[in-house]
Amino acid sequence: MDTRFWRPAGGSYISGDYVLAIGNDANRDWKTLVAAWDETLPLLKIVTNLPVPPAPPNVEVIRGDWRKQTLTDQEILKLYQNAMCVVVPVRETIQPAGQSVCLQAMACGRPVIVSDIAGLWNRDLLRDNRHWKLVPPGEPETLKRTVKELVANPDDATQLGASARQQVRSHLNTQSMADAWERIFEPESLIQSA
Repeated sequence: MDTRFWRPAGGSYISGDYVLAIGNDANRDWKTLVAAWDETLPLLKIVTNLPVPPAPPNVEVIRGDWRKQTLTDQEILKLYQNAMCVVVPVRETIQPAGQSVCLQAMACGRPVIVSDIAGLWNRDLLRDNRHWKLVPPGEPETLKRTVKELVANPDDATQLGASARQQVRSHLNTQSMADAWERIFEPESLIQSA
């Protein structure tokens, strides 16, 4: 993750006035997210080109597609930076899903709520209630409760976002990933595995 680009606004962790959900992968669960939302929650901005079920008035759907560059990376960065938190609802799957959004949001110092699916892509470096909040997939009431708790406790949300950013900067940045690939493809490693 490029933590120089994906970063908090002005180096701060001040929370915004909406919750953000973004993504176009087939496993996104907009149905559960919309079912969780009601008038007691803040504005929810969903950025996707996927179908979204009818939603309450405090849900704004923004059509966005990375492949078509409907929104620029700079516009997406601003959406992350100004969000109270980022929600990544995913249907149960063994496939990794939502990792780009999670890492981008975390690099921006935003607290993340993500579905605890079988394919969750990093349980070793990212811990529940320390770097992100995990919720069971397909449970709108649990998702609603978790969002409410995070929004009602801005100090905890700020700490969660700061801790996540530090973990991404230390272990999940582009240099760490390049180093890992280099170790995998070093000639000695290839000879030993043959």
